[in-house]
Amino acid sequence: MPPIVVMTGGGIKGAVAAARCPEDNELLLVHIDYGQPSAPEELKALHVLNKTFPSSSVMALTLPHVMQLQEGPGRSGETPAVGADGAVDKNGPSAPVLRGLLPVLMSVGVQCAWRVGASAVVTGVSRLCEATHLGMSGADAPGNGWRELVHSFNLMVDCLSGRGPRVRIETPLMDLGLPQIIKLARRFRIPLERTWTCERAGPRTCGRCSSCTARARAFVEAALVDPLSKSAPAQV
Repeated sequence: MPPIVVMTGGGIKGAVAAARCPEDNELLLVHIDYGQPSAPEELKALHVLNKTFPSSSVMALTLPHVMQLQEGPGRSGETPAVGADGAVDKNGPSAPVLRGLLPVLMSVGVQCAWRVGASAVVTGVSRLCEATHLGMSGADAPGNGWRELVHSFNLMVDCLSGRGPRVRIETPLMDLGLPQIIKLARRFRIPLERTWTCERAGPRTCGRCSSCTARARAFVEAALVDPLSKSAPAQV
C-alpha cells in the first residue's frame, strides 16, 4: 500500500486524523516549523505520538521566513487571549494569525507526497479552522469556505500532476467539532496527555491562549476530563 502523508503539529486533531488512516498504509507524520513559538513542543509531542502508530515515521520541515510575512501588508492581526469566562484577556499571551497559512502547509504536504510516492495528504482541518487560515477575512468567508478551498486545491493538484500519480488532500474531520474529535481520540486510545495544544512555548501550557481555552471548553462539552491542565507541565 502506498504511504500516506499526515500533516500534524502534535495535537489532538492531527493524531485522530492519523488514527483514522488504514492500518496497512505507512504513515509519514509531517511537522512544519514556520516560526510559531510552540514548534519545539509540537515536535516533541509528535515524536511521542509516533510511537502509538505501528508503521509511521516523522518528517520535520522548516519554513523560516513565513512568520516574517506577518509584518507586511498581508498581516491579519493577532488572536487575543481569552480567559476561562470567555472574556478577552488583555494581559494574556497572543499568537499571530497568518492569512492563507493553510494553503501553504497543504502545498508542502503535496510536495512531500510526490517525493515519497504517497497517495494522499491527510489534514486535521475541522470546524475549528479559522477563516484567516484559509486566506479570507472573517467577514468575507463563506460558511463552507474550508470545503471549497480543499476542493479547489485538489483540482489544482490534479492539473499539476498531469499523467503522474494522483495525490488527494483528505480531511476526515471536516464535519466534526472539537468535542467530537476528543471523543474519537479516546476511542482510538490516543494518549491525550501527550498532545500539545498551546500556542506558546513550553514546558507548561499557558491555559489562556485561544487554543488552550478551546481545548478546555471542548473537554467540558465532551463531558470528559482533560489529562492536562493549564498549570500542569506537558508530559512529552
